[in-house]
Amino acid sequence: MDRFTKTKRGFLDSKTGLIWKSKDELGKFTYSEAMQFNGDVWRLPNIEELVTIIDYRLHNPSTLLPHIKASGYWSASPYSNYLDGAQFVYFGNGYSGYYYGGDYLYVRLVRSEGGEEE
Repeated sequence: MDRFTKTKRGFLDSKTGLIWKSKDELGKFTYSEAMQFNGDVWRLPNIEELVTIIDYRLHNPSTLLPHIKASGYWSASPYSNYLDGAQFVYFGNGYSGYYYGGDYLYVRLVRSEGGEEE
């Protein structure tokens, strides 16, 4: 069985039960811009959720989730040592760390499986 199954809502992750938006068609944003996508249903994933889709056996991108670029993606998790930044994952190699909030990274939204319809 494939880990990510395409549904009408997005890609269901059989490991975590999260549903990932079908594409990262939103583009690149600063951290504060990315946080504006948090809504009632879709939201920016926290760092714990975002790292669950890393597959360290893979590179460029380091995930089996379709439509992920080998690039940086914001999490909703701020970096506690700096006020102007957040944690991110680079899907070229699966590295996660801190990035300055004024830089532009991609956004991939997530939702819980039982969430309301869009």
